[in-house]
Amino acid sequence: MLIDLRNAALSDRGLMNAIVAPRPIAWIGSQDASGRGNLAPFSHFNVASSAPPVISVSMNTPDDRPRKDSLANILETEVFSVNLVSESLLHRMVATSTALPKGVDEAGECDVATEPCDFIAAPRVVESPATLECRLYRVIEIEPEREDDTKSSLVLGRVIGIALRDDCLDERSRFDPQRAALVARSAGIHYLTIRDTVQVSAPFKRAGS
Repeated sequence: MLIDLRNAALSDRGLMNAIVAPRPIAWIGSQDASGRGNLAPFSHFNVASSAPPVISVSMNTPDDRPRKDSLANILETEVFSVNLVSESLLHRMVATSTALPKGVDEAGECDVATEPCDFIAAPRVVESPATLECRLYRVIEIEPEREDDTKSSLVLGRVIGIALRDDCLDERSRFDPQRAALVARSAGIHYLTIRDTVQVSAPFKRAGS
């Protein structure tokens, strides 16, 4: 099967979400200049750079407003938190993706406990296994090419602090994704959980080692 995405229907172009999977979930905590909180999940999320530590999150334009509340808050305050999602948080995370009126805090509506971050003026999820506290690094706009395309904004965040739950660390105090029971996004309404992992040694050494 071969699909030409230059002329494909929108339903076929949606296959990208099924093919590029699993994807980690960024549960983004932000607030506006008045201090009103916002919590929303995004699965177009990854590490862009480890040194300096920079993460990337892509946000598309919603149907009911010029930009997502998360993006509007990030542009306004230039800070945000990225909260990782465990199995115990999965259903509440999905609930926060519901469209609510601007200014309504999803955390309060969906029974998600939050607290202030340590280094930035943004909320973080108390039960999250790991929270990345970020300052806005850059926003790259991805413009529509066809009539039914949506505009997306690629947000790059400089990580300035990490909060880890102690019970998610191994004996060497390293973060353990299995102990954290992280979940990832697959296609549609499907999510993946971490069960077994496989260790494979790389057949090379890093330069200078």
